[in-house]
Amino acid sequence: SIPDPVEGEASEQLQAAVKRFKPGEYFDPEASEREHFYEVCWSCFGYREDAVEELRRWKALRSSLDDQDEVLWMTNPLEYEVNFRACIDRNAQFLDLLPTPDVCGAQ
Repeated sequence: SIPDPVEGEASEQLQAAVKRFKPGEYFDPEASEREHFYEVCWSCFGYREDAVEELRRWKALRSSLDDQDEVLWMTNPLEYEVNFRACIDRNAQFLDLLPTPDVCGAQ
């Protein structure tokens, strides 16, 4: 038996791609890369909603801290939230410039 020259995660991904391959189909070794690219593109479209949800979770966690844990946080919660929202806005503005549905939907 010839040893697999690719080790680790790349080997596992290749093996998974080969298992999905059906006889008679065109084997596209770039298919998983393209699929990942599409997932990344589409995730950009929901960034603002996802980030706001993370902020909501942070606020819920923050409000559940007891006084001793509160002292360990060592930051002003309102200032943190304002900065978090500003970062969300800046990131969303940048991401709005990147992918378009035409690019992400292209096959």
